[in-house]
Amino acid sequence: MKNRFFSIIVLSMLFGSQNTVVNGNIEYFFMNRLSNSDVVNIPFRLLNLNIYHQRDNLDINGEFALEYRPRLDTDFSFDDNPTDFNLVLRDLYVTYFLENGEFSFGKKRYTWGSADENSPIDNLSPYDYYYLLNGTQERKLGIYSASFDFYLDNDWKVSGMVSPLHNTSRFPIDDPEYPLSLPVSPSVGQFLSINNPYESGFYLQKSMQNFDFTLSHFRAYDRVFNVSGFALYQFGSSGINPQTEIKYSYRLTEANNLGFVALLDDFTVRSDITLFRSFDRNDTYSFMSAPYSIDVQAGTDNYNIVTAEDQECAETNDEGETVYIDCIYPFKEDANYIQGILQIELPLPNDYQINVQYFQYDINEYTNLLTEYDLPSNVQLPNIQIDISNADSEDLFLPGMGAPYSILSKKLTFINLEKLLMDSDLKLSFTLVQDLDEGSGHIFAFESEFDFGNGLVGLIGFNKINGDSSLGDMYRFNSMEDFSSFRSQLTYNF
Repeated sequence: MKNRFFSIIVLSMLFGSQNTVVNGNIEYFFMNRLSNSDVVNIPFRLLNLNIYHQRDNLDINGEFALEYRPRLDTDFSFDDNPTDFNLVLRDLYVTYFLENGEFSFGKKRYTWGSADENSPIDNLSPYDYYYLLNGTQERKLGIYSASFDFYLDNDWKVSGMVSPLHNTSRFPIDDPEYPLSLPVSPSVGQFLSINNPYESGFYLQKSMQNFDFTLSHFRAYDRVFNVSGFALYQFGSSGINPQTEIKYSYRLTEANNLGFVALLDDFTVRSDITLFRSFDRNDTYSFMSAPYSIDVQAGTDNYNIVTAEDQECAETNDEGETVYIDCIYPFKEDANYIQGILQIELPLPNDYQINVQYFQYDINEYTNLLTEYDLPSNVQLPNIQIDISNADSEDLFLPGMGAPYSILSKKLTFINLEKLLMDSDLKLSFTLVQDLDEGSGHIFAFESEFDFGNGLVGLIGFNKINGDSSLGDMYRFNSMEDFSSFRSQLTYNF
């Protein structure tokens, strides 16, 4: 950690000149649950530091953050390390300017799409779900990539990016403090590897007097993992206690988006409509190449695998013991789905502003291997958390790409009302997120932000999350009810 701080200081000294700008903010953040006043112990960024350096046709942009998480009162009983923060490199990229465009490379956050928030195509930068309720840039993670922007005649803009890596979102792992954690925490050995994980995108924009139209294409592996298949096997010849290995991976997803922005006399309309094709590329060979947990016992690297159409096979390992593999089952999910958002921004008299969004997500087509044939009668999958009897239903499909709020519901409306007071030093904000699909779940939030001057800004607010008692624990709003909270924030910008 000391070496990282030293590196930042050295960079600042090297770039320290009239062509270098350093700014940022220091933030205090505190959150209590409305239900019992307990502290909500989630991380926040204590310090953000931005460094911008310009020389001739070159720009260097960097953003560093100190992410702080308060220690529990029992932490020092198990760990005597006093460190309670992580140094995070959010951006660090170089931009070279051409006569009619620019080229960038490094770690960078991207924003695509016409809608301000919750755009389904805005997935180049994965999301940090600890900051889901914050603004667009605050909840994004930078990716190592190269990109370009070219400005052509007649107000055309062409953009593109490529990343050699597969970039995934950050989810809380078994975190009781935060309701949007993943339902399972696989081990490293349960993941199937991805071949050729590069990601690429292409963006075309046409600007007119009051309209902008965009067409874009993005190809990448999902930001969230999915179940890729199962292996059922028995160690030894007794047939007692068969073991099930669940394998996880990431689907390849291709997204095509049509968006527009219309600047009308009294209001602004924004919209994005994205068509997704998402499919699991893993096949029998992928499973053959992957070791299983039983390998540790059997002393082998892999087995001769049979697919779900076959009945049973047995192999003898190097120790002369027999390992029965009843079934290898690659799930092979394949889905076509669509997500769309319509946003209207309307300024009102007396310094009021209202923004309304409608979001909808539909699955047009869904298949997996169970839609092609039934499992053999001898295949049983004990001790797994997936209802195989429902595995050919589209309800089992979870999108790994798309609008961040799609994890809440397939149909949502967002209503935000803002009011400026005291020469715009005070801003009041009311927000309602309403489920329009399964139940009556909703999120209501209020914030009051005051600018004290000299870079000091204070904020207090609360959010109240209500579920639907007629639906079970799988209903997202029900699981989030305990996250209803009051928060205070004090920020010094320099």
